Amino acid sequence: MDYWNEHADIAMNEAGIKGVTPEQLDIIAGVIESAHDFYGQNSGNDVASVNFVANEKRQQEDRIKQIERDAEIEKAEVEKMLKLSREERSNLEWRMHDLRQENQRLKQAS
Repeated sequence: MDYWNEHADIAMNEAGIKGVTPEQLDIIAGVIESAHDFYGQNSGNDVASVNFVANEKRQQEDRIKQIERDAEIEKAEVEKMLKLSREERSNLEWRMHDLRQENQRLKQAS
């Protein structure tokens, strides 16, 4: 409550009120602090900041989930392309094998 006591003391000095005891200053500071809390509750400032933070957190989590989904989709596409590439390589190897055999047959026939 040092923050509130300090400001209560400043208010007393600015108002020209002297001789306030520490106990009186504590009471005044407590009332100022309570008024501040009630003002925040009545104006919605305390809830608005909580809602803002929660909304920001939710948006961050949504962005992370979207990035993860995009990464999974990209991974699946890369895996599909890799599979097709392997199949194509295998087909080419068989085709080259067939062409070599045909080339040897042609050499033997001539």
